[in-house]
Amino acid sequence: MSLSLFPLLNIAKNTIRRKNLVTVFNKSISHLTERQTAAQKQEILDWYDRESISLEDLATGLSQALWSEAKGFGDTLAANASGALRRAHTSFGGGGVHRLLFFLTRLRHPMTVVETGVAAGWSSAAFLEALERNGDGGRLFSSDFPYLRQKNPTADIGLLVPKPLRANWRLESV
Repeated sequence: MSLSLFPLLNIAKNTIRRKNLVTVFNKSISHLTERQTAAQKQEILDWYDRESISLEDLATGLSQALWSEAKGFGDTLAANASGALRRAHTSFGGGGVHRLLFFLTRLRHPMTVVETGVAAGWSSAAFLEALERNGDGGRLFSSDFPYLRQKNPTADIGLLVPKPLRANWRLESV
């Protein structure tokens, strides 16, 4: 079998699984129907430029000490992530706003956090570390769709989440 056919066969095999079929169909429809014109996109960007403040200003205005802690956490996570991401079997997006998620979780002390879309686990690691530091016994419930091009589609989901933090995490790969 040609190496270039492997991802296509894996997608087909995982798509026809009953539990994945509806999700694949819905994602396909949304990708085809949710298109914006260039003018609509520019209008959104113009509104954003007028109405936004920097993350730094927002966070330091709420708690300078917690924002400093969040930046330190983010730097440590980024340093630890590079090796794990190189060994992954798939290419993930970036780390998102993991510092902000850590900050807000520390600030608000939620007992339950629900997350959709885990990927490498930047956000999951941020939530779980913040919940651990809060010391309130908070839990994270996450779901993600498997990476259908892989032989083991769920293998790398959440790979950045340290094993000691996983006790308060429920990950469902649908």
